[in-house]
Amino acid sequence: MTDHLEALADGSVPAPKPAEDLGRVTELHELCILDTGKDERFDRITALVSELLEVPIVLVSLVDESREWFKSTVGTEIVEIDRAQGFCAHGILQPDDNTFMIEDALTDPRFATHPFVIGGPKLRFYCGAPLITKSGQKMGMLCVHDFKPRPDFDDRKKAILKQFAQITMDEINFHRTEFERNILIGELSHRIKNFYAMIGSIARTTVKKDQTAAAYVDEFNHRLLAMAAAHEKLLDKSWDGASLLDIVLSVLGAHQATHHKRFIFDFPDVLISQEHTQAFALCIHELLTNSIKYGALKHADGQVYFSCRRKAEPGLYRDFFTWRETGGAPAETPTHRGFGHRMLESTIKGHGGEIHFKWLSEGLICEFELITKREKKSAD
Repeated sequence: MTDHLEALADGSVPAPKPAEDLGRVTELHELCILDTGKDERFDRITALVSELLEVPIVLVSLVDESREWFKSTVGTEIVEIDRAQGFCAHGILQPDDNTFMIEDALTDPRFATHPFVIGGPKLRFYCGAPLITKSGQKMGMLCVHDFKPRPDFDDRKKAILKQFAQITMDEINFHRTEFERNILIGELSHRIKNFYAMIGSIARTTVKKDQTAAAYVDEFNHRLLAMAAAHEKLLDKSWDGASLLDIVLSVLGAHQATHHKRFIFDFPDVLISQEHTQAFALCIHELLTNSIKYGALKHADGQVYFSCRRKAEPGLYRDFFTWRETGGAPAETPTHRGFGHRMLESTIKGHGGEIHFKWLSEGLICEFELITKREKKSAD
């Protein structure tokens, strides 16, 4: 490849890169087709084009930032070349959906001294039809080569090549759809497994000694409802995460509506990641239930202050939460870990966080932390 690049200085002319090329290359990468394996759907196209148009070389050529990469080939085993050597890099610069043809490369000053023309395969003829996206960007070319000039390559043959280029682009779009579908299925499978694991954990930890079946069902149902509320908020954001305040309000439900002055929230406008949303909702449910049964919300003057502080670090977010109860009876240090305590600990630690309790004369303080990996696109 290095020799070929040096040979370009002898007279062959690489295609210029237009100012808007970065947007085109970005869209090309979003098609998820580059560097994928052999695919018989594309191989059938190139084989049929070779037979119908009577050409020895056919390429599905995609013009990347610095290379031309071939999804399918007939007549060569080469899978990519430097963009500076590419015929197709010239082809994508043609206006509209026009084909780009070089009847005899030896008579074209851009290619007369090209290393693939004067040496190597000794190419003489080229014709390419653009692979155009719905947005109008040209991703590359369906192109043909011959070792001799082809004055017989008329408008009918060009029209056939353009039709196959459209079919090729349809296959590229279908490939992308399949790729995204497989990603979605994998993600859905992962989430379902996590969901079942969480349901199993709730079912096991809800069991108490001397508990009636009715009481068990009631507690289990309330925990599922808390998870369902969080799930609804995830759907609102297309599974990107859910608003911190929205989750809290959805779990508190009627309690917050009836006793709104008893809750004080201090949250940043941030999203909780989908991996933490339902676990976070369960924690709020447990803290709320404990406060109503034993803590501040059992008393008329009781209040709950709930706050969050987010700290951005390289590659992750740390969310620090504080649930502070005041106005009720003093919080007494328990002699053993109760069910709610165990549920909170297992939920937070199971998601990579830490949790601490303080039993003070003013009331209970629960502090916990959740750690979320940051996506590359995330902003601080």
